[in-house]
Amino acid sequence: MNVACDITVRDCFTPKKLRVGTPMSTSGPLNNEALTEEDIDCIHSRENKNFELIDLDELHVRLLKGTKIPLSVSMSGPIVVPENFGIVYPNTIFRSSCPNPMNFPFLESLCIRTIVSLRQEEYSEQELAYMASKSIKYYHFGMPGSKYRKQDSTSKGEQSDLKDIDLLVRKSLCVILNKEFWPVLVHCSGGKHRTGIVIGCLRALMSWSAQDSIDEYVSYSYPKEREIDKEYIRDFAADSTLVKSADELKKKYPK
Repeated sequence: MNVACDITVRDCFTPKKLRVGTPMSTSGPLNNEALTEEDIDCIHSRENKNFELIDLDELHVRLLKGTKIPLSVSMSGPIVVPENFGIVYPNTIFRSSCPNPMNFPFLESLCIRTIVSLRQEEYSEQELAYMASKSIKYYHFGMPGSKYRKQDSTSKGEQSDLKDIDLLVRKSLCVILNKEFWPVLVHCSGGKHRTGIVIGCLRALMSWSAQDSIDEYVSYSYPKEREIDKEYIRDFAADSTLVKSADELKKKYPK
């Protein structure tokens, strides 16, 4: 049974927020809170031009901008969204903090095929076994947090750090931009700084202005945004290989 429903996520998920990744979007990320019966009742009862409710047994809140993103939840229990979850490109690229087993049903609802982890810690054997059981590809690019890097860019240590960061950012982007791996989730520990750097560089490849990319970074990291991260995003220079790798994503999401 299908039911037409129009709501704004902001109304039903207060204080939860869902960010749609566009330069014009000013909302923040969706916080780590489960859908409750009250939320579901709200979704049933509100009018909304951006979302629709499909199937009473499983809740699907979908973006209606050409492609649709399912947020699926069984009516027998709530779905738990990872902290700092955000939609970078619908049905294609997502971002968040490190998901835990409580978040795995949500990832299944998004049909995630690949996970890119930027945190230095590894997943547990049980979590890796779960990914393997769901045929989820897993890439681990352990990136040092920017707070551990020196602000003095003239030091040899800083230059070495930046080379390491450059390599990891580029490796991450090569995976994220490969359409064979979509839909892909990219995360670090909190989904703020390392994830923010990689997504900021992705935005540069997609012809966003430096300021729009930095504004998005701040929307996820505020009030703990870091100047060194903003400088990295501002100064990012893509090589020809990465530029070419972005062609498929540009075809799917032209300006």
